[in-house]
Amino acid sequence: MFKFTLGLSLFLPLILLLLPSQKERVVAWVNMGIQLLLLALFFTMLTNSELCEFSFTLSESLGLHYHLLIDEFNKYLILLTALIFPLVTYASIDFIKTEKKLFHLMLALSYLLIVQTFLAQNLLFFYAFWECSIVPMFFIIGIWGGGNRLLATYKFVLFTALGSILMLAAILFLVVANYKISGVFTFELQPLLRLQETLPLSAQRWAFLAFAFAFMIKIPVPPFHTWLPYAHVEAPAPGSMLLAAILLKMGAYGFIKFVLFLFPAVVEEWRLPLMAIFVLGALYGSALAFVQNDIKKIVAYSSIGHMGILMLGLVTPSESAISGAMLSMLGHGLTSAALFYSIGLLYERLHTRDLFHFGELATTMPRFSLLFFLITLSAMAVPPTLGFASEFFIFLGAISYSLKMVITSNHYLFIAVSGAAMLTILLGTLYSLRLVKYLLWGKKSEASLLRAGVRDLNLGECSVFTVLLLFIFVLGIYPQFITESFKLAIKGLSIS
Repeated sequence: MFKFTLGLSLFLPLILLLLPSQKERVVAWVNMGIQLLLLALFFTMLTNSELCEFSFTLSESLGLHYHLLIDEFNKYLILLTALIFPLVTYASIDFIKTEKKLFHLMLALSYLLIVQTFLAQNLLFFYAFWECSIVPMFFIIGIWGGGNRLLATYKFVLFTALGSILMLAAILFLVVANYKISGVFTFELQPLLRLQETLPLSAQRWAFLAFAFAFMIKIPVPPFHTWLPYAHVEAPAPGSMLLAAILLKMGAYGFIKFVLFLFPAVVEEWRLPLMAIFVLGALYGSALAFVQNDIKKIVAYSSIGHMGILMLGLVTPSESAISGAMLSMLGHGLTSAALFYSIGLLYERLHTRDLFHFGELATTMPRFSLLFFLITLSAMAVPPTLGFASEFFIFLGAISYSLKMVITSNHYLFIAVSGAAMLTILLGTLYSLRLVKYLLWGKKSEASLLRAGVRDLNLGECSVFTVLLLFIFVLGIYPQFITESFKLAIKGLSIS
């Protein structure tokens, strides 16, 4: 079944390419139908604990092994990807007005490349899929974006390319180092993991920095974040949904797979600075979200804040914190997709993103207002949402570890960093309540909603929110469904 699923995702772009361009809705529904089938296939495989591995050798001498594997760290990201894409495809039916077949072709290519990136166990193929995944988003922003789409596209590509150069240099360094030590030329992750035992710590530090910077640009972590607001503001709503829900998680996943696993000694040595960097980034993003008037920028900067707390969880040597970080990948993916979908719906109806040009949506769009309010509960980490569950585990782990460091080593800076991280809860509540207040209960502006003829959500639009909210609340109430499967994998991390 795994091979069939991989083959279906591979042929999806080809199937869409063969469909006539005039049949735009047919292209969209075929795309979404196959994506729903892929979701069912991935869900069936992963819930049945089926061994999902595929590999073949292209060149033994060059270390070219095409090796794909589903493990505990990527399986829920695969499911998140498989869930988000049909929703993005459905949203695009109304949001995308021109070149619809080309847009769906870009979505299908993006699906294929993102899944392959998550599955790749060979560093060369991981790098290739990582690089190629930029291409569909380049066209999505560049063709269907806003007025400043070219600037946003160039910033997105240039920042990502900078990180990619660093990553490629680090990969080649590790491969050459492994060849000198073992005499084996390979890009496979498992043999390279043994380098942590033989490679000098000074060399590990440089490789760590190259990988870390590459992934911190993608996450993004300040000061490498400046491309993200531009990309979100100019991207069409389906592009923003995809960018926030999936592409940012690729950076966090890469950090787990190729930083925490490969360089545990460096992570241990630099744990306090890493925690401080991520917390400062979270505070910075949350503070900027509070002062924005463009509702898309509010959500974009809030993503920086949430991803900072996620990264704090990843570098904290605690089962609770790392489990919370993995939950946060899902929680932020679902919540951010819903928020950007909301903004797209409002912009489609009122053609503005100015926070003060809405008002009284609770009266004119009651269905939208109720669903939007429920989504913001997760953004504020209010129980029983997945946002609350993930941050609760992260802060529990971070504070427990910090107290341990105070008691055993008198390292009071750890508790200061963890305490500062708690301020993001306050900031998140403030910017979320500000957003809700002015959107749903603010005064009507000169851009009268009645004159604009605004309509409330239809059944299809409500369905998108319902699917996302279902996962947000069910997993928030019962996070053990996911965290139990993380325990064995987390024990395999040297840092914990």
